[in-house]
Formats: sequence, structure tokens, C-alpha cells
Amino acid sequence: MNDQYNIKAWEEAASKNIFTWRYFIHRNTFPEWKLLEQSEPYQFDNGTITQFYFGNIKLTEHAVKIDVYEFGSWNDAQQFLLKKLNNHMNIKKLPEISGNKMLGDIAYKGTGKIEQHILLVRGNILLVINSIGDENISVRKIVAVIDDQLYLDPPTIGTPPSPKIVEFTVDNNTRYNKDVKEIFLRVSARDPTEGKVWFRFFSPDGEFLKRNDQVYYRPTSLSSRLFVYATNELGNTSVDSMDFGPGNDIGRIVSPVPEGVQ
Repeated sequence: MNDQYNIKAWEEAASKNIFTWRYFIHRNTFPEWKLLEQSEPYQFDNGTITQFYFGNIKLTEHAVKIDVYEFGSWNDAQQFLLKKLNNHMNIKKLPEISGNKMLGDIAYKGTGKIEQHILLVRGNILLVINSIGDENISVRKIVAVIDDQLYLDPPTIGTPPSPKIVEFTVDNNTRYNKDVKEIFLRVSARDPTEGKVWFRFFSPDGEFLKRNDQVYYRPTSLSSRLFVYATNELGNTSVDSMDFGPGNDIGRIVSPVPEGVQ
């Protein structure tokens, strides 16, 4: 059944240089929607899943369920999507949206005129979104909001109260050399609201992965600049970066982030 999907195209489209860690959907994500229920993250196979239920404040017959799967790599997310698609006989490719921007790296939807069921992969995250209210609705706009959180610079960078990134460095035993294959990243943040924080990593080159809830970076060039974004339960974000390569102090924090970095 894998023959009906272009796995090579999936790999080429993957956001390998973006990685999301400990993600959650904060309650202010969707205007006019209220978070009704949220599960605790639980482990399965090589990933975790957290379930979110939202209800429309004005149109009470509208409700959605969002399953967030977080994996250790973009490849793990794609393989699990393939497994899900092979269990769905009536799934078709989600068409492009305006401006030639695809929704996610890969996205599929159920049959029918109303897009009430969408599966999407962005980097190491798989989203499964369903309309579950008394009235079926399209979930495309809701999916797009989450996809933007996983992919774009948030408009809330620096909005108080936002997390303080207290550490963003590499392991003390890491030393630069041209043969380094993998770098263990140390990152932590302190939030003034004492709430949870999730992280997004980005680099113009290289890719990220996670093992045993620790994040690693695999460089693909001699010099790399790594960025980390920390977002709290209010949706407010802080960002820092560091350089890795010849002539740079290992783990040096570089601020502010240049404009246009996403």
C-alpha cells in the first residue's frame, strides 16, 4: 500500500531544520474558541500524544478534537503518518492553499466537501484534527493556526510576560571539529507565570532529533547558527541563538535574533 504515496517527495518536503519539543496548544490559540479538556501527554511506541478538545464560544454546536503526536525526528512522524494513512481507505491529498504555500510538509484530508478531518505533518509533529460537534465544520483554519506556530516567527516575541531562556548551549564535552556528527543541546527556560513552556529549534542547515527526551543537532556545514524559541501558556515567546563552528565560543548566546529568521 506504500506505493500509492510518494515517500521520496515526503522526504524532500520535510522541515528537517525545524524541531518542536514538549509542544502544547495554549488556551488562547484560537479566537472565539475555548479549551474544554486536555489530556496529559502519554508515551506510545517512539512518540507521545496529547489530546485537546475545543468548543466554539458562540456556536456551541461546533467542537474539534486535536491529537498532537510528537516524535523524535521528522522521519518518525512521516512513518507514523504512513501507518495511519494505510488504515484509512478514503483519505486524499490536501490541495494547496493560496499563495503556493502548502499546509504542513504533508497534509491529507477525508472525503466530502467539508474538510472535517485533516492529518498534517510539520517537522517532527503529526496533527490529527476532527470536527466532533453536533454540526460538522471545516477544520482547515484551525490546522493553519497550529501549523504557523510550528513554522513561523510568532507575533508575540518579547510580549510580556514571556519565558526567560536561561540556558542554550551544547554539552560541555562537545568540541568543534569538522567530523562532529551530533551535538547534544542544553536548553532551559524560566517562565514568570510558573507555567509550562514548549520549545522550537531552527537552523538554516542541519537537522534535529530527540532521544530519551534530550534534543540533538546534526550539522551539515562547518558553521551553524542555531535558534531556540520558548513559548509559555499565554502564547508569549522569547528567542535566543548561538553559533557553532570555527572561531566561535562553543555555546555562546547571540542576541538579538536577526530580522527575517523564521
